[in-house]
Amino acid sequence: MRANLGLREFRLPQPLAKARRYWRHAVLAAVPLVLLARIMASAPIAQDQAYHEFADQRRLLGVPHLLDVVSNLPFLFVGAAGMLLCLSPLRPPRCASWLAFFAGTALVFFGSGYYHWAPSDATLVWDRLPMTIAFMMYGLLTWSLTARSRRAVWDSTRARDQGARREFASPWRRVAT
Repeated sequence: MRANLGLREFRLPQPLAKARRYWRHAVLAAVPLVLLARIMASAPIAQDQAYHEFADQRRLLGVPHLLDVVSNLPFLFVGAAGMLLCLSPLRPPRCASWLAFFAGTALVFFGSGYYHWAPSDATLVWDRLPMTIAFMMYGLLTWSLTARSRRAVWDSTRARDQGARREFASPWRRVAT
């Protein structure tokens, strides 16, 4: 039994208690916002103009840098094959994410082809944008697959540990016979 010394137990007001509980979430949300503000406030990074000089400087079949433009064809083939797989009856799990990934991969052909046709700072955006889409979707897919497997391991470990705690919680408990 607790001795009552005339002191009441101190409790934080409800809103303040919730704020203390979720301070980590606030920090986690604030860090990217501060970094984004810093990036937006800084000056643009200039692209070196030598970046636009390619190995193939020839004009073949009326297309400048033809071999650089045509080297993007595998992206179109892989992207189209992946999208066909996602739209077929043999759909992989997380089909919408895979479809977006393969669409981004196929769009690399068009964006990179446009950039290599007329290399400049203005067309470089179209070279990098489809790659960014594909990279983001691949990162999301990787994260979701590992998070799912971690969750399965966590759930099985937790269930096993809770069973062990129930079994060994009190060595003096009576066993019904």
